Amino acid sequence: MPLTDTQIKQVKPGNKDQWLTDGQGLRLLIKPTGAKYWRLKYRFQKKQKTLALGVYPSITLKQARQKVAEAKQLLAEGRDPSTQKQLEKYQARVNVEHCFAIVAKEWWNHQKGTWTEDHARRV
Repeated sequence: MPLTDTQIKQVKPGNKDQWLTDGQGLRLLIKPTGAKYWRLKYRFQKKQKTLALGVYPSITLKQARQKVAEAKQLLAEGRDPSTQKQLEKYQARVNVEHCFAIVAKEWWNHQKGTWTEDHARRV
């Protein structure tokens, strides 16, 4: 039986981790602290894997189901959703680092006229 938003809101944390199952591998992990985490349980190349989808209520039930559909699409294409997520995080980090390098170089070029040659080389 699929989960409802009301069920999720009303569940009380216990002494141990609890799992609520929605279907298609979507599960909600409830920690003793009261934190609720969306997880997708799936198989890729004959191995059991788990993909973190986010934290409830930041990620709603509807959004979690949508992420499951996206992950299932990647699996249908023969790609691992976990690897895809790591690649996207890496690309975002590279883009930020690249932007920082550009801004730092522009700043250095703007400032070097006010510095001595020795100081500019050290900076």
